[in-house]
Amino acid sequence: MNFQTKKGKKSFVIVVVVLVLLFGFYFAGGATVSSRGSAVLKAQPDKAIVNVNIEQRDESAQVAKERVNEINRALMENLSRLGLGESVELVGYNVYPEYNWETGERKDEGYVVNQQISVTLEDFELIDEVLDVSIDSGALVSYLSFELSE
Repeated sequence: MNFQTKKGKKSFVIVVVVLVLLFGFYFAGGATVSSRGSAVLKAQPDKAIVNVNIEQRDESAQVAKERVNEINRALMENLSRLGLGESVELVGYNVYPEYNWETGERKDEGYVVNQQISVTLEDFELIDEVLDVSIDSGALVSYLSFELSE
């Protein structure tokens, strides 16, 4: 056996051993890094959002819209008296026909006009008053949520 053949066999054996070790290490899970953790963050909400819904039905879409506008005007006046005119945001406005299918045929019932408004409060003492003026104005309170600003 000459020197070149011995050197080639040694190199080959070294390469095979290294490959076996690498593949063994990889498939044995040695190449995986994992960790676990958990955290709990508690914070007090710093704002409240009162979501108000104004909805009216009538045979005429125009009449239903005018009734919604009347309720909206009364609500906005009452909220402005509380100093909340700038805290009001129009979230949605819908006008759509209403149908009755009880007889199996479509019967026109008129129109529905719906307006969704949100009132954002930083002073939680005003929540009861906003709920009261909303209902007194003819609107419905959809829900109240407490949130964080950031």
